[in-house]
Amino acid sequence: MVECGALDVMWQPLTENLLDQIGHRLLEAVHRRGVRRLFIDGFGGFHRAAVPPSRLVEYLAALTNELRALGVTTVATWELRDLVGTQASNPYPEFSSIIDNLLLLRQMEVQAKLHRILAVIKVRDSAFDPRLYTVDITDRGFVIGQRLDSADRALAGKADFTELRL
Repeated sequence: MVECGALDVMWQPLTENLLDQIGHRLLEAVHRRGVRRLFIDGFGGFHRAAVPPSRLVEYLAALTNELRALGVTTVATWELRDLVGTQASNPYPEFSSIIDNLLLLRQMEVQAKLHRILAVIKVRDSAFDPRLYTVDITDRGFVIGQRLDSADRALAGKADFTELRL
């Protein structure tokens, strides 16, 4: 897809992390290519480039507002430090105010095997299903699996099941 021009991949080296430069480069590519769908992997790179770090929320608000005004649907990731465990560290709690839809993808251990679970945290201006679902990432894409009706502590990474076995 890169060779035929349907996909463009931009990489930002860690040694060249000037926050405004990253944003300008990204927006220039969006304008030049007429991008309508954008995937940013991930916002953690912007966090590392933010000097001072307190500037990040306002910067990302401006960036996401500009992308929204351009009609760009943006999906971004932010890798959490605690993939499995009793707590998920939220790097910026105020960040959810600038995001329209927020999903949490976690690992959970069941019977000595890791499984991914998906939780919808927020959908702006709409009702949503707050239940947890298993999810697999396959060669066919993202596959939503079973609803976890009987799992306790699934978001903590270690679930206790009364009936469900994966």
